[in-house]
Amino acid sequence: MAENETVSVVKVSGPEGDIELNMQCLSAGKSDIAIEELPPPGEERRHAVRKLGDALGPESLRTLDRSLRIDPDVQVRIESARSIGRAGGPVAVSALIRGLQEDSRVEVRAQAARSLGRLPTPESYSALIKALQDSAAGVVVGALEGVAKQGNPEALSHIEPLLNNPNTQIAESACVALGELQNPSAGQALIRTLQMGATPGIRSRSALSLAQLGRIDDVTLQTLSRVALSREEDLAVRAAAIKALGLLGSPKGSAAVLELLYDRESLLRKFAVFALVEADVERAASSLPKLLKEAPDVTVHRAVTTAMGLAPERFVAALVDDVTNPSEDAEARLLAFTALDDVAHEQLREFAARLTTVLDVREPVEVQVAAVRLLGKVDSESARSQLRRFGNLRDLDLEVKRALEDSRVPDR
Repeated sequence: MAENETVSVVKVSGPEGDIELNMQCLSAGKSDIAIEELPPPGEERRHAVRKLGDALGPESLRTLDRSLRIDPDVQVRIESARSIGRAGGPVAVSALIRGLQEDSRVEVRAQAARSLGRLPTPESYSALIKALQDSAAGVVVGALEGVAKQGNPEALSHIEPLLNNPNTQIAESACVALGELQNPSAGQALIRTLQMGATPGIRSRSALSLAQLGRIDDVTLQTLSRVALSREEDLAVRAAAIKALGLLGSPKGSAAVLELLYDRESLLRKFAVFALVEADVERAASSLPKLLKEAPDVTVHRAVTTAMGLAPERFVAALVDDVTNPSEDAEARLLAFTALDDVAHEQLREFAARLTTVLDVREPVEVQVAAVRLLGKVDSESARSQLRRFGNLRDLDLEVKRALEDSRVPDR
């Protein structure tokens, strides 16, 4: 070795131990690891390529570029494309564009497109737009993901035509891309696709993407409400529309959600519960406690309790009712305890006497533990007194004793 040559070694931890990758800086352009120096094809080689992506140096990038071009292992080329996307810079963009346009395998080209999404340049954008017309569906889907990541609003006109693509995977991906692009001008196309999309999957994706746009105009809310209430629509699409109404967070969309609280379909009732809390907490505060008492099945009851946990300070009385009712479902009671744990202790203090009624050895152990932990946080003399009394009982379960110790209440 000449005196002026330097050697850089990257140590890669593989399943068979550490691998030293020689990154020798040589003349005549041989400034990267020779591809032959990587481990043999297989998981260890893929692992090495992933680690090279973490190195993010010019030598590792050149090695990854060569690996993307000539490695015989498809998975290694995919990992190379993924790692190059983390590196960035003009060399990375050129390598990925070449991989997108020239590789023989759809999977590699698709990953190159996704990685280009991390590198927004005029060249990468143009390559992705061109890839939207590719004959391979997997490449188009990858390009849609890449375009959406770049967030160029001009991509809207190139994505919208794909909503009607006969390939459902492409059409669904186009819906997703429009939502991630967050261009409000996509609203009209998504509304049309929500109403006329060829499959339930496409229509569901359209509903959720409408929510991502954040449009709270009357047309959007009315369309989502109509779809949510339609008994002729697929159940998954109706659920997606309900979720979208909740995500938009507008009280104007809560009328349909209120009606769906008592729908005959359990799935829709559960979605409506969460949507109401997100869209109109005032109406939720007056509607959900009643539904909690009337919930026709356990799954809806649990959903109501969980949804109350999104704004527990508005539902303290109802949640206390739930935890102190021994005839209620144990899982729902535990969910209510979890929600109450996020309530200010000052607000809980007025309910301390009722909460101490759960300190009963006849209760399920997990309920006893939850009650001890919650009361241990309440700054109330009555709560402390009842915890001490409870701790003096014989034959307490070990988990209950541990909870008492954690609450710093002696059991004797």
